[in-house]
Amino acid sequence: MSEHIDYKHDEHTSDLMIKFYETVKSPECDCFITSQSDVEEYMRFMHLLSDETPHVLYLDNRNRVITTRSFEGTVDHCTIYPRKIFHEAMNVGAATFILTHNHPGGSSSPSEADWKITERLKVIGTALDITLMDHIIFYGTGVTSMRGLGRWGQ
Repeated sequence: MSEHIDYKHDEHTSDLMIKFYETVKSPECDCFITSQSDVEEYMRFMHLLSDETPHVLYLDNRNRVITTRSFEGTVDHCTIYPRKIFHEAMNVGAATFILTHNHPGGSSSPSEADWKITERLKVIGTALDITLMDHIIFYGTGVTSMRGLGRWGQ
């Protein structure tokens, strides 16, 4: 069911990122996400990216990773299109998903734009019965789970 993504090796693609995609795209990969630390390990290359880059982990109803998709960003901005995220979720049969992105500048706090897109994805996901499990921000050497912040449940 997973589709192979070919990443060419250039100045934006690290060896670790290529190895990650070779590993998770192989048919024998059976990766489950049961905690934030699983996401941190699975997406560990995010700390190496110099551009703000969103990635979405699409999970089945047992929290097994079906596939992962990346979207373009720039040094300090990324645009997330709910239509693309949910189109892919429906194409792969995802029950849930996790949005991740990095803050190359090192800020650990979600921006107002981060909160707005998170809230929008939660509302759309509820309507489509495809749950946003978390929005995780990688910065410096740390990670912030937006789900773990008080504003998530509001």
